[in-house]
Amino acid sequence: MINIKLPAAVLVLFILGLSFSWGQSENPVSHWSFDQIEENRVPELLGGLDDELKGNFRQVRGVKGQALVLDGYTTCLVRSAKLAPALEQNFTLTAWIALGAYPWNWAPIAAQENTVSMNSNQDSVCWPDDIVVNSPKNGFFFGVSPEGYLGLHIGAGGWQVCRTENKLPLRTWTHVAAVFRQGEGITLYIDGEEAGNMEISSPFRQAGEENLRIGRGRQKLEPSHPVRAFATLASWFALDGILDELFIYSEALGSETIRTFFQNSRPDAKPELPSRQMPS
Repeated sequence: MINIKLPAAVLVLFILGLSFSWGQSENPVSHWSFDQIEENRVPELLGGLDDELKGNFRQVRGVKGQALVLDGYTTCLVRSAKLAPALEQNFTLTAWIALGAYPWNWAPIAAQENTVSMNSNQDSVCWPDDIVVNSPKNGFFFGVSPEGYLGLHIGAGGWQVCRTENKLPLRTWTHVAAVFRQGEGITLYIDGEEAGNMEISSPFRQAGEENLRIGRGRQKLEPSHPVRAFATLASWFALDGILDELFIYSEALGSETIRTFFQNSRPDAKPELPSRQMPS
């Protein structure tokens, strides 16, 4: 009797352990593993959908299976607005990234937003500080700033921007997470530890008419910190590095859960991002 029950119990615990390690026990609504890319289509594992991958890309070894390498300018995964996950007043986004370089301006890990940038080449102000006065300000933008900070922007009583106190490292696997909790605000995490927060009392407003975009934003932006503003024109910018195991949850995960996700999924190899030397 014992010989029969013991293997079954071990098997159940093993399956539950794997499930918990990769976030399945917390009921995510979307998960892109980037293990398979065929004819520029990427499976989203929970919804059973294939999303279009645009621009230049390649695959390398990831934290689990394969990962997506983005070129910093053209790479973009698109989920149509009507099929994007519905996010209400509590949500969480998590991913593993390894940056090859900091972007020219804010570049999204994942974003669904409808702000409009002025993109004036007459001053040194750029997005999100140059959002036009009458622009809609709905949705979210989870990404990396041009200085290398992790951030979550959301539409909640205006366009709110929360970023970490410390910069993300280059050429290093880093677990990143952003949580929005109704009535409390935003909490950001790097490698399982709290790295930034912002109190927000206003409700979140999703940009449900916009496509969900991974890797690159919905509009051209001016590069940040120009030397000569009058000669600075808006362009397409994307993440420059590796993206793997992107999850979206329709709930606000706790700090212990995020720390456990990080500890249980840490990669055993360095990212395949060689150092860059000038001239390149």
